[in-house]
Order: sequence, then C-alpha cells, then structure tokens
Amino acid sequence: MLITGGPDRMHRFYRWTVTNQGDRPIVEVTFPHYWGELFHPPPGWSAHCTGLVAVGVQEPRGACRVEADSSASALEPGQSAEFELRAKPVPSRPAPGVVTVRFADGSTVEVGGVLLPPPRPWLERSVTLIGLGGAFLLWVIVRSLRRRFRRAAPDLPGESR
Repeated sequence: MLITGGPDRMHRFYRWTVTNQGDRPIVEVTFPHYWGELFHPPPGWSAHCTGLVAVGVQEPRGACRVEADSSASALEPGQSAEFELRAKPVPSRPAPGVVTVRFADGSTVEVGGVLLPPPRPWLERSVTLIGLGGAFLLWVIVRSLRRRFRRAAPDLPGESR
C-alpha cells in the first residue's frame, strides 16, 4: 500500500495517489482532515465526508470516507487512483497523519506519514480566550490599584467617604 502526494504550494489543494501494492482489491479509503471544503473522488467512487466547512459546519475536524461504487471500480492490485481535497487555507504546515484503507475482504490497514490538512495553530484557536483573560486580568489590576490608592489618600477637610 502506497499513498503519495500532499498539498500544493499554497496548502489549499491536497492530491494523493493511492497505489495498491497488495494482492486484494481496495474498496474504501478514509482521509481525516481539518478545514476541508470539498472532496473529489476518482471516477467510479463516492465520497461521504464529515466536517466540511463549506456546508456551515462549526467543528473543522472531519473525515472523508471514499468507497468504490461497485466491485468493477475497486482498486485492483497494481492500480492507482487520485483523490483530491480542497481545504480552507490555514497558516500552519501540513501534518503527517494516518489514512485507513479497507480491502474487499473487509480487512483494513492504516498508512502513516500521509500529509494531511492540519488544525489551526494553538494561538489562532485561543485568541478569544487569551483576549478575555487579558481583559479580566486588567480589570483585577485596576480594581486593586483603586482600592490601594483610596486607602492611602488622606481625607480632605469637608469630604466624607
């Protein structure tokens, strides 16, 4: 089992070539992804995807399970097929992941090291939380300083607290 390929230079389009180096036909391939928008299976195959952001999904993590429509379109030993995913551009590099391949007899194999769309960087995912935390910390500091200066300031004649 050989899976080659990955993203283009802009990390927008991912193209993989799956080559069957085994002795059984391949009938299903599952590509995990983050921020996938659209999946193009080869002719004779159907894609069933979860987490596609183009259809308004809030959770960007998903997977595209691609199945041969019939035994005639299965990937026979020695054959290759191209699979393509368009992903939302994110400012992080593709990450190696695991693609699952299922054979006609029902057995599966996991192929590691396949370049897949990555999750957004931690800082980008957490910017709202960091901003709210910073605002809360600033509020606590200002409140603390106000109390300290009120206690330290002497009362002026004619003023009451």
